[in-house]
Amino acid sequence: MRPLQASDAFLLRVATWLNLNWCRQRFTLAHVDADPHLAAYYRSPPTSGSCPPSGPSPLEWCG
Repeated sequence: MRPLQASDAFLLRVATWLNLNWCRQRFTLAHVDADPHLAAYYRSPPTSGSCPPSGPSPLEWCG
C-alpha cells in the first residue's frame, strides 16, 4: 500500500459517491461536491494516511 497523493482525489471522489449510494441512488456527484462534510473526504490534503480512533475528521484522509 502507498500513501495517498493529490492525484488520488478523483478516485476518492468517486469512491465516496459510490459508498453513499451503495443501496440505491440517493446522491449525485454534484450533491457530494456541494456538501462540505462529504467533500472533505477527497478534498483534504493527505496527512499521516491513517484515521484517528474516533473516525475521520474533515481534515484527514483515511487510507
